[in-house]
Amino acid sequence: MYRSQLVPGETVSLVRGFGSPNARQVDGLPGRMLKAGELLVAGLMQGERVLLLLAEDVAASDLVAPQVNDRVLWNGRALAVKFVDDAKRRVAGELIAYELYLAGA
Repeated sequence: MYRSQLVPGETVSLVRGFGSPNARQVDGLPGRMLKAGELLVAGLMQGERVLLLLAEDVAASDLVAPQVNDRVLWNGRALAVKFVDDAKRRVAGELIAYELYLAGA
């Protein structure tokens, strides 16, 4: 069900250690980028975005889980991860998708 919500979606890259020579980058993660107007989220400022990433896609990558201060490369921009919600999108306690709150859009 969540995978169908990502279509049509975007392909993004997730970077850990952005700007460092030891940075790790995972390319080709399917995601769904949402604008502030599409969600009612307290504390989400205009121009900020929320990215949905399926937990199974992240688990299959080189990174264990998204973290604050990671960067998302999307549409020619490097967006900073401000907050990672790994509690909202669970089914029977199993993590289905991450919500990444991004700044710099």
